[in-house]
Amino acid sequence: MLDKSFKSELLSPCGSFDHFLMALQGGGDAFYLGGKNFSARMSSPNFTLEEIKKTVIIAHLFKKKVYVTLNVIIFQDEFLDAYNYCKELYKIGIDGLIIQDLGLAYYLHQRIKDLPLHASTQLSCKSVSEAESLLKLGFKRVVLARETPLETVREIKKLGLEVEVFIHGALCVSYSGQCYFSSFLGPRSGNRGKCAQVCRKEFSLLDQNKKELDKKYFISPKDLNTLEYLEQLVKEGVDCLKIEGRLKSKEYVYFVTKTYRKYLDDLSLKVSNDDENLLTLTFSRDFTKGYLFNESKFSLLNQESSSNKGLRIGKVIQTKNDSLFIKLENDINLHDGIKIKNDHAETGFILTEFYLDNKLVKSAFKNQIIKIKRINDAYKYKDSIVYKTTSSKLSKIMDEETKNHFKAPIKGTLSLIDDKLILEIEQFDIKLNLPFEEAKNNETDKIRIYEQLKKSKDLFYYLDIDVNLSNKVFIKISDLNNIRNQCLEMIERKLNQERELIEEDYIVSKVNKANQDTSYKVLSLNPLYSNFEFKTCLEGKNLHLRIVDDKERYSKGDIVNSLKADGFFIASQYFNVVNSYALDALYYLNYDEVILSLELDKRSIKSLVDDYYSRHQSYPKIGYLIYGKVELMVMKSCILGTYFKINKDHCNICKNQQYYLKEGKDEFIIRGDASCYSHILNSHSLNLLRAIDDFKDNHFTSLYLQVYDQEDYKVVDAFLKENEIIENKITYGHYYSRPE
Repeated sequence: MLDKSFKSELLSPCGSFDHFLMALQGGGDAFYLGGKNFSARMSSPNFTLEEIKKTVIIAHLFKKKVYVTLNVIIFQDEFLDAYNYCKELYKIGIDGLIIQDLGLAYYLHQRIKDLPLHASTQLSCKSVSEAESLLKLGFKRVVLARETPLETVREIKKLGLEVEVFIHGALCVSYSGQCYFSSFLGPRSGNRGKCAQVCRKEFSLLDQNKKELDKKYFISPKDLNTLEYLEQLVKEGVDCLKIEGRLKSKEYVYFVTKTYRKYLDDLSLKVSNDDENLLTLTFSRDFTKGYLFNESKFSLLNQESSSNKGLRIGKVIQTKNDSLFIKLENDINLHDGIKIKNDHAETGFILTEFYLDNKLVKSAFKNQIIKIKRINDAYKYKDSIVYKTTSSKLSKIMDEETKNHFKAPIKGTLSLIDDKLILEIEQFDIKLNLPFEEAKNNETDKIRIYEQLKKSKDLFYYLDIDVNLSNKVFIKISDLNNIRNQCLEMIERKLNQERELIEEDYIVSKVNKANQDTSYKVLSLNPLYSNFEFKTCLEGKNLHLRIVDDKERYSKGDIVNSLKADGFFIASQYFNVVNSYALDALYYLNYDEVILSLELDKRSIKSLVDDYYSRHQSYPKIGYLIYGKVELMVMKSCILGTYFKINKDHCNICKNQQYYLKEGKDEFIIRGDASCYSHILNSHSLNLLRAIDDFKDNHFTSLYLQVYDQEDYKVVDAFLKENEIIENKITYGHYYSRPE
């Protein structure tokens, strides 16, 4: 049974130091932020080490926590820099490190034992078995995949892991850490913090005859909003409630944090329309309760728009020449941002002037009719809905409420002890003597003493001193000022002291099956090739060729990252392994072989293999996908079911004919599965058949070919039977150049 004193932590996003101040004043319990390197939001301003240190000091003064994101994959040639950066973060005193790379996590857990590790949502943990593996690798907390239902959260909690879930903000439409759309098109990798947000693009939907059916934002998700479900999350014992938004405005951070703080502090409150409107106004692409609360696979996408929709405030009831007449359903103010939209036209702008009864005004209210002039093609917007996307009033409210940043009190006492006047700050082990005289007629007022000691200029704290004096004393103001300044200087030095770092040795703690000299049999995971004679392509190569059907990706009713056959346990490329320490981690978890990340280039592969050999004096059991249509994205939502407005669980639209998403000249394959998940496959096949000798030189044990359609069968058959390499609509992926 949950302890009645249990409280879920409210975790707020900080894209910059100014955002941190807004989140702090909004009421966050903890804050997550990224540095200038190794962060999954590289387009955010982010923090220098000095700024992180300052943030940690301030947060700790307010008894809050700071978590730093290092949620990207770490290539071999960066590993030492990443580790050294983590050491600096530890010394600064951060409260946790949010990590994606398994190798870095495994290494840190052994070398810096008391650094709390949080498994990033980029690790796509969504099951009890995956959570158990992360626990074995040393993670204290897991940020669950957004696709995880509450029933699974409940089971994972039983393992003893802290559980963190997203409660508000933008959603990744793909399983996080499993998306290569941006990487293969960009090449800007989402696993490297440089996602180009391909999901927010407009695509054409093509049928099997390549006829265009429509053009929409087919894979753009709605935004998450769980304000009404907070009580349920707290009762389930969810340790941390996370607000998305390191790229969002300060207004968003402040008001979203403040709103969730309000309802967390009183779970009995019914959510008001005003607060829902406030959240909508801060940023919204329409809201969803998300898969945490079993949202329909046909209700997560907003295919009409990928931008901030805003709050509906009225409708265009008349157009005349270049003017629009709008009947308001909500208030509007000068300098608000508005969007005017119908099925055929859309425009948006900052409101610099508008009229009420032919008079220029600065504000208007519900049921009033305003006039906006100088609109190009105004006739197009008849009957359009009007939305407010930014609010000048909100900005002013935030500025007013936060203009004087609040300060943390540092408790202390001023007491007469054995004829000595002593200022004591127990928290910092400070004791100072204050000169004084016994007062007869010129006693120093206690309130004056308190106020004088309280002054702290621009610091984020002040001395909150209990002036415990029964005798009348006289103290010079200059002496009060001196002792206050001396005390503040001592506190400042203690606040800036770094935590002592103790590094342990890195030791692989068990003999890995992968290092044993075992004999592999030729293995096909595709029944079409189960009896195929593997001859020509393998002669003299000392390699094992494995053919996989991409159905293996979701054969268990959910997305899986492991392949199993005849007791052989393979970690797929979706584990994003790009350094040798990640191999150690997966071998520790009893994988027999690891398929390396498709975001590795030829040079990085060699660096990884060489480093592994230098530490182990043996070569790893590794594989690589050398042929196939790469899965660029896998999503729990259904693209086609959403578009065709299906209300039942399974529509089989994707089974009856093939559909494609087209952007530019590329036509991406949409594939559904038995669970109505959508998989988007690259339009060009990865084809590295000519590089097979490279993989031999790098001591690979297996190479993988993935088959999807007749075109793939033709290429694979020709390669296996005749050693013929067919190159038609191909890509080399990142083999010759790794992504940004």
